[in-house]
Amino acid sequence: MPDLTRAEIIKLISITKQPLDLSGVDLRGLDLSHLNLKGAKLSGANLSVPKFSLSVIIVLITLLFSIASIGFSIYIYFDMFNFRVFKGHLFINAILFCLWFMFWFIMGAIGWWIIFSKIYPKAFAERGANLTGTNLANAQLDNANLSETNLSEANLSEANLSEANLTRANLTRANLTGANLTRANLKKAKLFSAETTNANFEGADLTNSEGY
Repeated sequence: MPDLTRAEIIKLISITKQPLDLSGVDLRGLDLSHLNLKGAKLSGANLSVPKFSLSVIIVLITLLFSIASIGFSIYIYFDMFNFRVFKGHLFINAILFCLWFMFWFIMGAIGWWIIFSKIYPKAFAERGANLTGTNLANAQLDNANLSETNLSEANLSEANLSEANLTRANLTRANLTGANLTRANLKKAKLFSAETTNANFEGADLTNSEGY
């Protein structure tokens, strides 16, 4: 669980005249979109993926449901027939059992399709903190964990992101003018249309990044 909620951060912004000091704070999975965090200190803060996200819950529930469904289908079959209707006819019982099992298998396949095509992608869309359009100009984000965060259209001009973990971060159309990204981890990050004028990428790992 994050140490602060969005509402608490908004309240801090409204009552604090100085830039917020959120160094080392757990902000995993928070929606911080479009907030004014100019000059905020976020050194060592964790804004990455929650340990126990909605996607994990969905997978566990689905797995338990699948096991229960198979067990229930087998139990119902033997409870219904119990080899009484076709007693001694193992071949007929085997065919009926296969048909019964196939019915549940198809129902399960439909259920899995709904989960993976509709629910599951939305669950995993909620990855790291949402910083869409957030003003982080001059913010101190050195050594911060920003893996899989959404920083699209964020203002990171003159921000200190040295040695920050930006693995799989979305920096599409972000303003990185004059930002310090020395030794930052930008593996598989998205940098489409990002403004990188005078940004320092010395020693940064841009392996498999896109748009840079």
